[in-house]
Parts: sequence; C-alpha cells; structure tokens
Amino acid sequence: AFEPVSLATGESVGITKFLMMQPVTPEIEKSIRSAVKWFKENKIEGYSYKVKEVNGKRVRVLEETKGSVIWARFYDLHTNKPIFGDRDGSVKLNYSDISEERRSGYSWYIDFADKLIEKDYPKWLTSNKLSD
Repeated sequence: AFEPVSLATGESVGITKFLMMQPVTPEIEKSIRSAVKWFKENKIEGYSYKVKEVNGKRVRVLEETKGSVIWARFYDLHTNKPIFGDRDGSVKLNYSDISEERRSGYSWYIDFADKLIEKDYPKWLTSNKLSD
C-alpha cells in the first residue's frame, strides 16, 4: 500500500470543516483551533504541485512557485515531516525518491488547506463570535 500511517492532510481538512458545522463546544473549538494551528505551522511555502504535459504525457510536477502554499498529502506522526509511500509499501522522505509511476499517479500535495485557513476559519470565528 502506498498510503502510509500518517497525518493525512486532505482528510484533516474535511474533518475540520465538518467540525465547523457543528454546535461549538469547548472540545470542538479546541479541535478546530488546533487543526488550523497545525496547518499554519506545517505549510510548505514557495511551491506548487501541478499537472503538466511532458513529452505528450500528463505528469504531476512539484515546482518552485513564488507566493504559493501547499501541504504534503501525508506527514509523519512523530516528526510532522512529509512522507511518501511507494507501490512496494516502502516509505520515502523525499518526493523525488518515489517511483515515477507513483509520482505521476497520485496527488502527493494539496493546496485546499489554504482556503480553510484564509476563508473558512475566519468565517467560523466570526459566526461564532470568537476571536483568534
């Protein structure tokens, strides 16, 4: 399996948004604030992850892009560093170390946590009369 045991950012964004739709309790408020704090602390600035045409093939490319923010799809549970799983079940610490098939066949980075931080979270704070 190429989805290692990890902090999974895509699912975490979805869970955080789900919690924002629930009545606010101290536990829910703490969970949302903690999630947003984690996303802010673990963003990867200056890179984008795009699908491009290369030699007639669609490939996913991680490239430096000034002003962009992304998050790795998976983070190590203990170090909060990005990790990548290959088809053989091995876990890699660098995107460039996974097989070409996995680099092109899976979304290893996301950018939709940015909307959570920049739009959804402030809106949630305001609608619940909370301060940051």
